Amino acid sequence: MKIFVTFCAFVADWLLFIFPLLQGKMELMDSNSVFKKYQSSHHQGFSLKGLFKNIIWVIPPLRIYYLKKYAGKELFDLSLNKEDFAKFYGFYNKSIAWYYVSYAGFLDALYTTYEMTEYLPIGEWSLIIFIVIVVILTYGGISYTNYMVSSNRKINLVKKIAKNHKNKIHQEQTYEKK
Repeated sequence: MKIFVTFCAFVADWLLFIFPLLQGKMELMDSNSVFKKYQSSHHQGFSLKGLFKNIIWVIPPLRIYYLKKYAGKELFDLSLNKEDFAKFYGFYNKSIAWYYVSYAGFLDALYTTYEMTEYLPIGEWSLIIFIVIVVILTYGGISYTNYMVSSNRKINLVKKIAKNHKNKIHQEQTYEKK
C-alpha cells in the first residue's frame, strides 16, 4: 500500500510542476501581448535560445532577473500608460506566482521521485535511476508546456476540429440518403 501511495504522490507532484508551469507561461504570454506594443522595431525584446531557454522556466528568479535586465526601456515606457501597465502588471504577477507554485511542485517531485526509487529493488542504481527520471520528466514537462502554447498546437487543434466537423457532416449526409 505504501508503494501505491508513494506512486500516487509521485504522479501528483510532477503534475504540480507541469501544469502550474503551463499556467505561468500562458499568463506571461498574456503580459507579453501588452508588452509588445512598447518594443521598438529595432529591439527584438527579451529572447533566450536553446537549452537555457528551457531551463530558465524552472528557476523563476533567474527569469525575472533576465527580463528586467534586457527590457528596462520598454518597461519604463509601459509604466507611463496606466491602463496597459495595470494589465501587464496583473498578468506578470500571476505568472510569477504560478512559476513559484511550479517550482515548489518541482522540489516536491524531486523528493517523491527519490522516495519512489528507494522502493524499487535496484540497489546501487537508485541514484542513477533517480537522475534519469528527473531529467526525463523535467525535460518532458517543459517540452509539453512549450507545445501547449505553440502555434503548432493551435494549427493541429483547428485541423482536428475541422476534420471532426467534416466527418460529422458526411455522416449526416450518409444517414439522410438511407
